[in-house]
Amino acid sequence: MAEAQAIALCSWKDCKHAATHHFRWEWGDEGNVCESCIALMNQAADQLARKFITTPLNPAAESPLTRSERTQLIAARLSAEAEADEIKLRSHQLYTQNVDLSSQVQTLKMREREHAGQMDAKESENERLAEALEKRERELAEATNEVQRLTTLLEFKPAEETSRVGAQRGLEGQKRGKGPTSPPAAPPAAPPAPEG
Repeated sequence: MAEAQAIALCSWKDCKHAATHHFRWEWGDEGNVCESCIALMNQAADQLARKFITTPLNPAAESPLTRSERTQLIAARLSAEAEADEIKLRSHQLYTQNVDLSSQVQTLKMREREHAGQMDAKESENERLAEALEKRERELAEATNEVQRLTTLLEFKPAEETSRVGAQRGLEGQKRGKGPTSPPAAPPAAPPAPEG
């Protein structure tokens, strides 16, 4: 397999140089190509408005890590893990705070609705009391007017009654042939008491 890859030749335009990559066009044609012909294939692909993919025939084996590189990678991993733990802790704290704030918001909204209901009830009660007060004021005004009317009637009624009684007695005296009756005379004065 290694020998077959070592003797693979470039098949692009019959180049026949040692191939370094395997190529495959998007319509299915494939083959091997050298490093120099890859640039030519890119130009052809631009002209055709098509694409192709390449894969190395002999990928370089990964070189083993040195001790310092392994140390750096371990340190970087430990730092990343510590940072991830810190982020998780912070995320949990933020989540807890968010839950608490959401609960407080819900409580405030509930209190706001209760307060709004109480305000509506108080406004309705105020309207009812205002209507009752207005009704009482109308009744008081009517009662005041009635008292004034009755007071006026009482002031004029005795004079009218006296005139009516006098006129009635005059008519009765005329019917009997007597004039108006005079008041009785006063009795004579008693004689003075003898002195000493």
